[in-house]
Amino acid sequence: MPNQIKILSKIKPFKKTIEVASDKSLSIRAVLLASQAVGVSTISNILESEDVLNAIKSIKKLGIECKKINNQYKILGYGLNGFDIKKKQQSMQETREHLRA
Repeated sequence: MPNQIKILSKIKPFKKTIEVASDKSLSIRAVLLASQAVGVSTISNILESEDVLNAIKSIKKLGIECKKINNQYKILGYGLNGFDIKKKQQSMQETREHLRA
């Protein structure tokens, strides 16, 4: 079963607020976890470093919707296999073509 994740039991929806200090590593992890969740995740107090902004750009290239509203990021995830791989492959092809020109 390569490239597959089997979930044996589901947890109840998580509707809690977690408050931690702003940190680059935690900000990137929050973005990546939100991109794999199902539904809208709201992240506040994100550290907007170059690495974190690149993580946000990366999930957008994979088809995840992400919008900044005031000081919050809203990320719409589609689950564990929610990345749009076709979009990623198309983007890579366009990059290759641009490099050849």
